[in-house]
Amino acid sequence: MLDIGAEVTVHGEKTGKEVNMTSFWGKISKAIDQDSGDYLIIDKNGTEHAVCRSNLRHRKKINIVFAHISPDKNMIDMPCSISQTMK
Repeated sequence: MLDIGAEVTVHGEKTGKEVNMTSFWGKISKAIDQDSGDYLIIDKNGTEHAVCRSNLRHRKKINIVFAHISPDKNMIDMPCSISQTMK
């Protein structure tokens, strides 16, 4: 089950497939039917679309953090966080 407000790609291509030029980004505004997995999606223009869960790709933000502790007091402080949005 996807949460209300979750970001999704509608009709996004699967791994190894050609880019689907009809896919679009949207946010879930309502779970129409939890049993069948139908959701109401609002796109960037505010248009509503009723879409089945199998045609949605959940967009997640993942943070990856690396840390290193060193006895070297001359080390320069470096940023230690990398963020990227996974589709």
